[in-house]
Amino acid sequence: MASMEARRIAHKHTKSQVENIFNPVLGIRDEMKRKGIQPKDHQKENVLKMREQQRTNRVKKQEESLGDAEPWKMKRFQNVESVLFSGQPSSNDQAPKKPFLKAGDRSKAPPTRSPSSTSEEERKPTPRLIKPAVPKATDLAQLAPRQDRNYISNNAVEVIHQAPSTASETPRTATVADNPNFGKVPAYIQERKKAKEEALSRQRSIDPDCPAGMRLMPEEERQETLQVLEDTREQVSKDLSRMPFVVETPSAVKRKAALETKLKEIEDAIKLFSRKKVYVEL
Repeated sequence: MASMEARRIAHKHTKSQVENIFNPVLGIRDEMKRKGIQPKDHQKENVLKMREQQRTNRVKKQEESLGDAEPWKMKRFQNVESVLFSGQPSSNDQAPKKPFLKAGDRSKAPPTRSPSSTSEEERKPTPRLIKPAVPKATDLAQLAPRQDRNYISNNAVEVIHQAPSTASETPRTATVADNPNFGKVPAYIQERKKAKEEALSRQRSIDPDCPAGMRLMPEEERQETLQVLEDTREQVSKDLSRMPFVVETPSAVKRKAALETKLKEIEDAIKLFSRKKVYVEL
């Protein structure tokens, strides 16, 4: 037993020495932390004390500055003395005091009215606004007897015997005398029609082969359109060349067919705009 105790003490000292070598104690505060004691933060406490002292000094200076100054008053009340400190009775003091009833004192209580002293008018309930009752079956005999009247035939007879309406009551349609431009084409429509005819005649004089309702595309516009079509054909050809040689999936087949259709439409348009004269609709 003695040898085991000596071995345990030796192991403990050896462990603590090795631990101190790899993790040395950094001052007394570190030692207190390792023992589970939280060291005191003197710096934080000093800052709190300084702020508290500053706050106290600030309040003290404010009290000293306000001690000698007179209380603020409006200009119209500067020469008026306070009723509270002058000793004069106020308007509230001069008013007669009412004898209020105190708790437990029934000597000044108003006399209670007995139920027998109330009059019959006071005991009657107040009338309320109530809808009239539905008439009973026995009350139907008091109503006016029903008349068998044909309103449709009566209305027809009244219309037949009614006096004819005068000419002033009938609506009058507009005539040429009311409006000199009645039934004529507006001037702006005539101007547009004339301008369109002049443009067509001018186009035909320039190019007699131009069909009706068409115009000759300018050379600059034709060249720009042709350049755009060629650039688009080049891009579609690149996209088509990137497609795999063997197309099996439905999406790939659909995309390849769409690219081929678009390429054919572009080539047809290039053939059309490669002509010297291209006619387009007005």
